Amino acid sequence: HNTMRSSLVRLGLKAKTNPWVELWGFERENIEKSFTFTPKALATIGLFGGVVPALIYKGAVAEFHWHDDAKGAERRDFL
Repeated sequence: HNTMRSSLVRLGLKAKTNPWVELWGFERENIEKSFTFTPKALATIGLFGGVVPALIYKGAVAEFHWHDDAKGAERRDFL
């Protein structure tokens, strides 16, 4: 973004910035400085880092088994 902005300034064009977007971008780039482990943060990490992927995996395996059973084929082993 800075490269684009400096290019616009060199051409004599001014870009109107949105303060909310600029703040969000700043916070996103510096999250490691402001992040704190709280019970809620740990629960969110556990949910989206462990529970959701496990459920997606279980669902995919169940669908493979369902298709194998429908074809009369032997069930495949996963993991």
